[in-house]
Amino acid sequence: MKKILFIFIAFFLVFSLSCLPKEDDSGFLSQYEILSDESEIDLNKYHKIINELLFNFDNIMKDNQSSKYAYDAYFLSMEYIKNNVTIFRINPEMNTILSGMQFYVEDENRIGFIFGTKFLDTYNADSSIHYSILIHECRHMHDYLISGDYFLSATTNEKVNLLFEMDALRIEAEFIKHYLQGKYNLSQFELYILTSLESDNLNSASMMIHREHREIFLYFYDLEESYFENKISRETIIEQLIHNGNIILEEYYHPYPDYIHFFNYIGLCTFNKYMLRAFSYLVENPETTTWDEVFEKYPEIARIHKVIIEIQNRDGMEHTQYLQAVIDYWENEILNNL
Repeated sequence: MKKILFIFIAFFLVFSLSCLPKEDDSGFLSQYEILSDESEIDLNKYHKIINELLFNFDNIMKDNQSSKYAYDAYFLSMEYIKNNVTIFRINPEMNTILSGMQFYVEDENRIGFIFGTKFLDTYNADSSIHYSILIHECRHMHDYLISGDYFLSATTNEKVNLLFEMDALRIEAEFIKHYLQGKYNLSQFELYILTSLESDNLNSASMMIHREHREIFLYFYDLEESYFENKISRETIIEQLIHNGNIILEEYYHPYPDYIHFFNYIGLCTFNKYMLRAFSYLVENPETTTWDEVFEKYPEIARIHKVIIEIQNRDGMEHTQYLQAVIDYWENEILNNL
């Protein structure tokens, strides 16, 4: 669901209510700031909604360690929120539920969440999707608090970012399975994640949500580690890339249903991206070697890359529209059942 946001507050007007007193029976929040760049935003209203959301989430999770990793994400993030000045920003431009919340880092002493107004306006105590999105962002807060600079490196390192996003997706899936299933009326989005967890280790969910083929990404991740540990040779890797690239291309042209066709498209896109990146360590002089030289030396790699680029240029819009239709369906189904 989301990128880390770095908000640099310069010379623009910020409307804030700092360290508001407890205003309901929960007494959940004690130290925080709630901010918006829009003067018409009713911060008191959203303070109450956020307080209720976190209070009810706390009740779902506390004293229940059905999933150790989901519980750890909850416990560390909620301890931080309860005991530190946490920043909650309200952004009316985040106008969907599924993309309605983000963890962000302002600086090392100021972290928190950004909430879209639609996300907060649609919250009610029985809405499971709000808790699912919340645990995902709590995992990001947890990972930042644990790993600090490595987590921040995700802003410039796509591989690191995807690792953290896949981690948060797994926590979200385990949360749905162990804390929400059978107790709430799950949305179709949550049911899809749950099915993906149980049927393909979240590969299909990763393709829909991150537009990355999880298994292919991890294949290249392991391949790089094996190469630097001298467990596999350059020549063997090149042979594997040619063999697997041809299989992926062959699969794409089979007459599968739309969703399988989409998955195969994401697979070849992921393969092409990380195949090219593999040559950053496979060539002897990556700083001076050109792609023309690489493709001249490895013509089969050049052919696979060329064919995939042609497919992306020809079919990319079709697959983008298919994905957007699925996301719109999930979003509308949530709205219709709140």
